[in-house]
Amino acid sequence: MKTASDGIAGLALAREYKPDYLLLDIGLPRLSGYDVAASLRADPEMKPTTLVAITGYGQVHDRVRTAAAGFDYHLTKPVEFPAPVGTLEAFHTGGGISTLPFAYEGKVDVMEYKTLRYPGHAAIMRSIRELGLLDLKPVEVKGQTVVPRDVFIAAVQPKLHKPQGRDLVALQVQVSGQKGGRPHAVRFRLIDYFDAEHGISAMMRTTGYSLSITGQMQADGRITEKGVRTPDEAVPFRAYVDELGRRGIRIEEL
Repeated sequence: MKTASDGIAGLALAREYKPDYLLLDIGLPRLSGYDVAASLRADPEMKPTTLVAITGYGQVHDRVRTAAAGFDYHLTKPVEFPAPVGTLEAFHTGGGISTLPFAYEGKVDVMEYKTLRYPGHAAIMRSIRELGLLDLKPVEVKGQTVVPRDVFIAAVQPKLHKPQGRDLVALQVQVSGQKGGRPHAVRFRLIDYFDAEHGISAMMRTTGYSLSITGQMQADGRITEKGVRTPDEAVPFRAYVDELGRRGIRIEEL
């Protein structure tokens, strides 16, 4: 087995060894997996090589793009967390990065937000949606007008509601690019759990404490920006992370 850490090196290695199978990450530095695949497919000597995309991009348009680039297979990478969380799947959902794409347009080539759930969640939710069970348009059932979403929620809520349930929050940020002219990547991870002693959920801790911290930082002068600002513009990163840590919410750099 031969490996390369960036797209240009991978392309050269593939042409040198002409493997039967080539596993390509899409988000490679220097030259993307799409470009590597397209270059190899344009080379008649590489035609016998089976190209497999290994990527976190798993939506329909991603699969269309890998096929267009010349990949034979598209495999979506899971996200691994330490026990007891384990393996999670990641899929695109809207709104999580808010105004960041606008603020960093022209500075960041690819910015994505994905929701993490246990494997199989997205497929179940897709089937529920495609069956019309989340529709808001009323339908007639035995002489009664009902909204499918309302009926679905009423039917499943008793089965899903867990009064004694204990939640957790798992979050991971991955950034890759160039630093000092060389490929560089950093990852941050947060795992937080239900506070049984005080009866505070992990979601409350990671959202409520965060808002409280930024409010206190504005009041005591550690946030100096005036007017309407986003957190990445105004909040001092290290001081914010340290304040979360004092409350038991730890952001780990991997």
